Amino acid sequence: MFESLCDTVLGIVERWIPKKKYSKEIEYRDDLAGFIRNELKRRQQDILFGIPEEHSVQKEAGRAHADIEIDRKIGIELKRNLKGKTEMNRLSGQIIDYEGDYSV
Repeated sequence: MFESLCDTVLGIVERWIPKKKYSKEIEYRDDLAGFIRNELKRRQQDILFGIPEEHSVQKEAGRAHADIEIDRKIGIELKRNLKGKTEMNRLSGQIIDYEGDYSV
């Protein structure tokens, strides 16, 4: 059975352990983006039959995009030290705003 790109990326994110404790969210973003990129490449190298797929893993390209994009289909928004209802509401708003931009 074939796994969807969304399931694949979710599994990769669940296995991610940051290389160290960073002081800035952007450093976590860079670490996670690199990890996703490497894991997707590794998975493609393990394919015995069929044509390997190329995947694009991009870091935020402006304020209207999620922190990490995979194939312009999946958006990942990171938050570091999320505190309080106001920050939670802001995150919820961002997710709602991005909903139309990404679809698997």
